[in-house]
Amino acid sequence: MFIEDEKIYTPTHPRIDGALKTAAIDLDDTLAVSIPNWISFVNATFPEWYKVYSGAQKALYFTNLQQMKKSVPYYFYRILKENYRNSDVKQNLPPTEGAESFLFELKELGYKIIIMTGRKEASLKLTVEWLNKNNLYYDELVLDKNKHVKILQRYPNLSFMVEDNRTVANLVASWNYRVYLLDNKYNQGNLHQKVVRIYNKERSFFMQILDLLQLGE
Repeated sequence: MFIEDEKIYTPTHPRIDGALKTAAIDLDDTLAVSIPNWISFVNATFPEWYKVYSGAQKALYFTNLQQMKKSVPYYFYRILKENYRNSDVKQNLPPTEGAESFLFELKELGYKIIIMTGRKEASLKLTVEWLNKNNLYYDELVLDKNKHVKILQRYPNLSFMVEDNRTVANLVASWNYRVYLLDNKYNQGNLHQKVVRIYNKERSFFMQILDLLQLGE
């Protein structure tokens, strides 16, 4: 069932219960490994756009997200992003290591699991199929540009959030919520005291979060 006014899809029709523990987990570059595929997509398609619209004779090649954002004009970046969302690349994104067991463990611990994404409603079918294909359990899926706001409006007693975006993490933390930030090259910088940076170590990001939850941190 898709709840249009809240941009929420729920396969099990769970009711809102303020007594439940709730966890909000971002999709792209948190549960799904997206950035390497996004960079590859741009490298394969940007030269054509660049030559057509700028008359350039030499194409650019990108090795990281920061370089790409600085080099691609905003107008072209948005076109490429929309083309990427409509391509079949997202259907085959690999899940992040430990994602399946993490969601299962949260379920066993009694958490209601909300997966959030900035993808548009048009991506609902693709997204649901990807989650099912990779055995990623969830109770609700939020599709909205302001996903973090939508979730907190619906679940003001949210237990914690998992993000890869430092700006979003700091904003949510400033509203007095615990946020676990998966460490990446693109999200370096100062953090709010309620944001916990999870580094890439021998144990997966998600196993480290489970350890902290058990310790009450």
